[in-house]
This record gives sequence, structure tokens and C-alpha cells, in this order.
Amino acid sequence: MPSLPALFRSLDRPERHNHTKRGIRMDKEQLITEVAKAGGFSKKNAEKAVTVVLDSILEALKEGQEVQLVGFGKFEVKAREARMGRSRRTGKEIQLPAGKVPVFTAGLTMKKALN
Repeated sequence: MPSLPALFRSLDRPERHNHTKRGIRMDKEQLITEVAKAGGFSKKNAEKAVTVVLDSILEALKEGQEVQLVGFGKFEVKAREARMGRSRRTGKEIQLPAGKVPVFTAGLTMKKALN
């Protein structure tokens, strides 16, 4: 199994990404392919593993838990207060309701690998 920095380096390979207006992105299918190659798994088993991990993170967040993966980062849910916004279509001010938003904070290993 590759270390986190090795996995981050694999993200630099442009042939494994889709180009968007904001730059390059890796979708779930490409992540599954990377996990299968790096871990020596079948693509089917890699898909199960990635799905279980993502579902587990989502369920923990729904329950109000914080998910911390040391070196990678921390996932949490924060409350957002109601606020005034502007309709893109009409330009009028509108009231945006309070809600919960997912937040990700990068860990030290990830920050160092990216700089």
C-alpha cells in the first residue's frame, strides 16, 4: 500500500484526470482505478473499498461526528447561519436559510506533500 505522499504524487499525472474550467480533477472512477493499481486489488474490490470508506465518512458526518484521518485531513459538519444573498437570475436580495455544510481541513502530511 503506498504512503500518502506517494498517493499525492500519483495525482500529479495528467493522464489520470479530467480537465475542467477550474483545472484538473479526479472522479470516483479514476480514484477506484488508482486504488486497484496501488493496492493490487481487483477493480471490483477497490470499488467496494472506496464506496465503504466514503459511505462511512458520510454516515459519521450525518450523526454529527468528526472524522479525522491523521496526516490526510479532517471532515466535519458546521452550522451556517441564515443570511442575505442575491439571486443570480433576478439580482434581488433573498433570505438564505440556515443549514449545515460539510467542511474539510487538510492535514499536515497533505499540506507538506502539496508544497
